Amino acid sequence: MVRENRRRVEIAGQRCESRWARLGASRNYAFGFFVASAIVLAILTGKQHCLWYFAQKSCLTPPVLVISSDDWGETSPLETVADLDKLQETLSSVTDASGRPLVLTTYLCPAEPNFEEIAEKQYTGYSWRYCYRDKPEVAARLRELHEAGLVDIEFHGREHSNIPLWLSVLQEDRPGFRQACRDHRIPGRKEPEWQGSADPRQRFTGASFVDASAYPAQALPVEQQREMIASGLALMEAKLGVRATIFTAPSYVFDTNTLQAMALEGLWFLDAIPRPIRQAHADGKVVRSRRRWDYGVEIAGVRGIVRNVNFEPARTGMAPEKYLKATMQAVHRALVSREPIVVCSHRWNFVEAANPNLDRDLLLLRELVARTKAEAPDVMFLGAADLARHLYLGGAGAERDVKLQARQLSTMERVMHGVRCTWVGHSQVRLAASAAGLSLVWLCFAGSLRSRFHGAQDVDSSEQTA
Repeated sequence: MVRENRRRVEIAGQRCESRWARLGASRNYAFGFFVASAIVLAILTGKQHCLWYFAQKSCLTPPVLVISSDDWGETSPLETVADLDKLQETLSSVTDASGRPLVLTTYLCPAEPNFEEIAEKQYTGYSWRYCYRDKPEVAARLRELHEAGLVDIEFHGREHSNIPLWLSVLQEDRPGFRQACRDHRIPGRKEPEWQGSADPRQRFTGASFVDASAYPAQALPVEQQREMIASGLALMEAKLGVRATIFTAPSYVFDTNTLQAMALEGLWFLDAIPRPIRQAHADGKVVRSRRRWDYGVEIAGVRGIVRNVNFEPARTGMAPEKYLKATMQAVHRALVSREPIVVCSHRWNFVEAANPNLDRDLLLLRELVARTKAEAPDVMFLGAADLARHLYLGGAGAERDVKLQARQLSTMERVMHGVRCTWVGHSQVRLAASAAGLSLVWLCFAGSLRSRFHGAQDVDSSEQTA
């Protein structure tokens, strides 16, 4: 009877021990799943950058800094001679290792609607005019800075607004739009007039190279886009004496028809953000392809550069130092990957009428450049057009003293380059890899350590029993 009771106690103890073992194993699995999830999440945070690193086919030496600024000109331009004087002082105050000053590439829309004529026509027709007609002194000062090599004037479309969409809204007499036209203003999609209309087409108000007269929007035919590009380029050349060589589409919305229209006008370079390319079909339908705008893309002979850093201090709610740190993280990634640093900015950061903190933000630009030079003392300052010419035309038509080398990477070099850039450029990836290593070591040795510990306990208990 006593033996039977002891046997039952032993069986119960074994069952309890097996339950605790299963519980411990489930805890291990839960912990491992948690760690793996954290690792995957950390890696996905920088997934897009990591994919770019491994897809990169060439590297550039020495590093290059380009400042691209959109929305100059446009409707009722806000910039003044005083703004341009402050800009000149800022650009001249910083130089690269070769003594070149900082260059601001200004993407300009040279035309605006002729509001009076449009109203006289009862909003049934459209006509445009030169945007600086009432500010010839601003245009003259801008051209002086261009000739001095401080400002690179390039093309941002004839107008920034989607004119057919705007005219259709005027003809429908939506509340507030005709009054805005009389006030020489086109409401944007964030303004009360558009918000009250609840029109899904409003997302395309700033995308002039899109047929937004119907929804969903379609691609404009090549010839229509070509006419808009040709007339805008001709207006810039006639009024400013500048023939643009690089283009950025309003709101960064373009399609394959846009690239074909550019090629027909001899405009071979595009400055854009890395977004999926919109594929235009013969029936006007547009499909977003998986292919993204990058340095390896060439469509209809058009190639270009890619923006990889944002500098918009006038529109951020962050403290200046915190914002500068965030911007420098993107600069650091570009330096690690040995790609050109192409900064995306806008006119409102450099115009006092749109930015009451203009002096502060100009100092912030100087500090951004100073920190970039501290990380890469040999960084070169170029305009967007010069960079494109060097990359794709071997420097033809660009500054003669600039010597850039864009070396093609082999398959093994691309893999090693991707691993290096991922590791150096992303602290969350390093943290995830460290956590993965520690968790794997723990999971591998936890079982053997536990068995040794329990074995030692069994030995002690047997000795005590004896």
